[in-house]
Amino acid sequence: MRMHWQAFWDYVEAVAHDIPWWGYAMAIGIFIIGSAIAFIKRGRNEGLRLSAGLFLLLYVMVLYCSTVFFRATSTTIHYPFDFFWHYKDFAHEQPLWLPEVIMNIAVFIPVGLALGLAFRKAKGWQAAMAGMGVSVGIELLQWLFRKGFADVDDVMHNVLGCALGCLGWWIFRRGVKGERVELIIDN
Repeated sequence: MRMHWQAFWDYVEAVAHDIPWWGYAMAIGIFIIGSAIAFIKRGRNEGLRLSAGLFLLLYVMVLYCSTVFFRATSTTIHYPFDFFWHYKDFAHEQPLWLPEVIMNIAVFIPVGLALGLAFRKAKGWQAAMAGMGVSVGIELLQWLFRKGFADVDDVMHNVLGCALGCLGWWIFRRGVKGERVELIIDN
């Protein structure tokens, strides 16, 4: 099965285009200033954890803006009550939904990574539940305000992305050979 990468990049551009440039500039500015303050006031280790929490907050805000708040309103409610409807079309040579599925997984990987870094003692299932909460919130608001396409499959893909991000953080922390990797050396 071959995927047309142009369709994937068109999807990314459509989602990113919904937010004005100044929205991204504000988020980056808040992150830089907030992280600088966290590192100055709390030191390296705590500053890194607080910066990850700030990144998580801003990233989730950007997700909500791009999928709900800055998206055009539809005249009808789009909600498929058919679970796993993406996969019933799997036999097609080039399924049109594949870029969307990949994007739904990919956009939640940073959520899992940031959750792992910001809340180091959290269990993987707790991070997955937090990712599910963010995703369910997006889908409910899309359905309520008629923005986009509210879909249960999207929640499943988003949770998978969050879990992959948490797994990536866990692997990074443990190292390839089971040794703990320290990001920052204490003074």
